[in-house]
Amino acid sequence: MTNNQSQPGFLQSLKILFFGLLVGQIAIFVILWFLVPPNGRPGIYQEPFDMALVVAWLALQASAYFLIPKRVEAARSLTVFSEKISAYRAAQVARFALMESAVLICLVGYFFVSANYVLLALAAVGIGLFILQLPTREKIIHELDLPPYEERKLDEA
Repeated sequence: MTNNQSQPGFLQSLKILFFGLLVGQIAIFVILWFLVPPNGRPGIYQEPFDMALVVAWLALQASAYFLIPKRVEAARSLTVFSEKISAYRAAQVARFALMESAVLICLVGYFFVSANYVLLALAAVGIGLFILQLPTREKIIHELDLPPYEERKLDEA
């Protein structure tokens, strides 16, 4: 989509992307759970590589909550509605990507590297946090601080 036109079905397309990524995460977990035996004996133990994966998960999740709001703030400061919506979409896609990559790193770590239950738990927590990011009309209005005339444009988009 180009930036200079109104965004048809903006909220709908953002929700489709969100649910596609969510279903993908859950499908990968289910497929790995039933088809791939964990590499090693499952348990809770401290290995340096496991701790590196935990740190990577924390860094990705933190960046989704601390860096992306700056991009949303930059989108909020734009004056042209279509540019504002495009910048917001880019910020949301980046947030979704960071959160999903954190989950996938933990799943790969659990099934292919160490079978550490901490990684499996972090993947589950990551999916839960991802679910909390469900895009809604009210959330978009609040995050972009849209005036009433832009709210109407959002409804039309």
